[in-house]
Amino acid sequence: MKLNSNEFVEYNDQFNYYNLITLIDKNYKLVFNYKKKLFMILNSANNNEICYTFSNFKVNLINILQKTRVEHSTKIFDEIENINNLVIEKNIKNNTLSIKDKLNDLYKTSSRI
Repeated sequence: MKLNSNEFVEYNDQFNYYNLITLIDKNYKLVFNYKKKLFMILNSANNNEICYTFSNFKVNLINILQKTRVEHSTKIFDEIENINNLVIEKNIKNNTLSIKDKLNDLYKTSSRI
């Protein structure tokens, strides 16, 4: 797939991000999208698949790209699963406390009558 030259242009920056990105994967390209006004990392080996999108270079781009490689997907999925389990446990605990409080209020109200 060829890049639309009206929308994308390869971006070579003065801080050497382009070369650092290609060190992570030789098929990665740093491009700028004129329509959306965003920078994108494209994987040219995978039909110009969008790997990452960002608006400025304040993000820790190199660490994000290394962490999100396909080889690390099981670790990422495990991390997501752990976070989801923590959220579920927190919701259950909050719901239990809320139900206890409401039942307590109901008991106090009913005992007055």
